[in-house]
Amino acid sequence: MKEFFQNKMVPTMAKISNLKYLIVLRDAFMMAFPATIFGSFSVVLMNLPFAPQGFTNLMSSIFGNGNNATMAIMSIFVCLGIGINLAKQDGYDDEAHFIGITSLVGFLLVTPTTRVLESGEVVDGIFNISNLGASGMFVGMIVAFISAELHCFVKRKGWKISMPEMVPETVAKSFSALIPMLFSLTIVTLMNYVITTVCGDDLHSLIFTWLQAPLLGIGGSFGALMVTQFLIQFLWFFGIHGHNVVNPMITPILQTLGLQNLEAYTAGLERTNIFTMQFQEIFTVSLGGSGMTLIVVLMMIFFMKSKTLKSLGKLAIGPGAFNVNEPVIFGLPIVLNSLAFIPWVFGTMISAAIAYFAMKLGIVPLTTGVAIPWTTPIFISGMMATNSIMGGVLQLVQALIVGVIWFPFLKMMDKKYLDNDDI
Repeated sequence: MKEFFQNKMVPTMAKISNLKYLIVLRDAFMMAFPATIFGSFSVVLMNLPFAPQGFTNLMSSIFGNGNNATMAIMSIFVCLGIGINLAKQDGYDDEAHFIGITSLVGFLLVTPTTRVLESGEVVDGIFNISNLGASGMFVGMIVAFISAELHCFVKRKGWKISMPEMVPETVAKSFSALIPMLFSLTIVTLMNYVITTVCGDDLHSLIFTWLQAPLLGIGGSFGALMVTQFLIQFLWFFGIHGHNVVNPMITPILQTLGLQNLEAYTAGLERTNIFTMQFQEIFTVSLGGSGMTLIVVLMMIFFMKSKTLKSLGKLAIGPGAFNVNEPVIFGLPIVLNSLAFIPWVFGTMISAAIAYFAMKLGIVPLTTGVAIPWTTPIFISGMMATNSIMGGVLQLVQALIVGVIWFPFLKMMDKKYLDNDDI
């Protein structure tokens, strides 16, 4: 069985993680990360749980537009990032910004510019900001990929306007991108016209109803949480970076669910999504890294007797406090260590399940959608992600549960190392 996983399943998962489109999606979301942090910072300052009302009002007047300029229009950044990173994957680094613009314009071309106000008045010439955020995420990704691929297709065919050598390079590149961009955007425009005419609805509504909503329902479920945690931990056990393999597949769904929570939070409405990108990062990774090993490191230092584990614990405590745990994964080791398999895989799953049901039962508030860096230490990250001290308390409870699951297995490892120390 071990040979099957090592020789068949693990290489297959590694190949999946290297698929071009998954890499492009991962890098596109990472391009948007700095902007989302600023937007999240703005939301946090405007909603500090124990701040005086005067301070909150001041922060709102200063940072009130921070969310609308970043998180609320996340689809714009992702579309731009898809075009740029797809161009780089195809070897068109010099024209990546043109292909990024093609993807962005393609998305805007299929986005309705008519809005019906609450009064019933129809207003033309404006984008509904909700279409540029969570609601438009999937249509944005699909159209961005199509637009960028069409642009690259024309580039590969060599259809371009070549300018004389004396023309400045910037001007020459603009003309070189003209035909690919015109071709791509024309196809997208015609495609949008045909689909909306035949189906009687705009592309945003169609994709949201028939694709995005069902995928979000499945991807945000408890079952999806369990499968995700199992795959991540299982792959790490064989030495493959589980997050690098799984995250590109789940990030679009979890980011969209998180943005929905953020939209509800900023509007003062009830949040409905438990398993979001913030949940994935704060209530799994931010407890000492993958596998929630901060408590394991502390047990090495204070409860184990072997010099090996004590030394490893002291070495790993610094990085572990900021959720970097490669010293544990490769030093304990976790990789291919039969004693570590059960606590490593199932301890994480049980702890994540407890966090899920703590939120489902209303004991802990749901994540607000605010992006918190995964390196933020335990307790602080939990409070910031939920805007409640209960988020931090939940992380501590999770850590204790992981510790209870790990303890007997760690003691067995400790005994082995003690025997070696005596030799």
